[in-house]
Amino acid sequence: MFEDLAAAIEDLDIPLDAESLAAVVALRDRLDARIAEAVGSFEGHGWWGFDGSASMTAWLRSHGRMTARAAQRLRCVGHRLRSLPVCARAYANGTRVVMAGRSAVLDYGMATRTIPTPLWNALVIRDESCRFPGCDRPPNWCEGHHVVWVTRGGPTELANLVLVCARHHHLLHRPGWHAKLLPDGLLEVTAPDGEVRCTSPPRAEVPWGC
Repeated sequence: MFEDLAAAIEDLDIPLDAESLAAVVALRDRLDARIAEAVGSFEGHGWWGFDGSASMTAWLRSHGRMTARAAQRLRCVGHRLRSLPVCARAYANGTRVVMAGRSAVLDYGMATRTIPTPLWNALVIRDESCRFPGCDRPPNWCEGHHVVWVTRGGPTELANLVLVCARHHHLLHRPGWHAKLLPDGLLEVTAPDGEVRCTSPPRAEVPWGC
């Protein structure tokens, strides 16, 4: 199967037009997501240690010929995706995300700037992709952005977080750019020239109380 896939990739002729390029990028994102899911399952079974590797990251560096940073990022994405199917089913049923029979903690205040797994899951379920206007990068390409920066007293809670891809995350931290997240999930992004663009979460009707 993988030999056929490799041959198909080698023979792929991508037309140089916007629609074809966008379609190929979308296919790459889907493949990246499947790889991350497989990495998460592989780690969950502990199979990385069968050949003497010290960790999943070490296994990826050795067998995937990846840099330490790339391997760690892929491992983290795979780890997060392991719990997403459960959250997705809860979301589809219009219920809150629960863990072990109790509501997951979705408000960590100032206790941490790192986004814990339950909160990350809720963020992915709400936003589904990069929330920057005009971007639709999938969650495995995204990071959680504190709308009110942690250095300015912003809490680590769903009401202060949006999902944005790495490129737009860096952009929002550049001088002149401002973001505002309203209670209904509407994100307002103001560019240095004063232009304001807005995006709403795809499923804004879902309640997000703890």
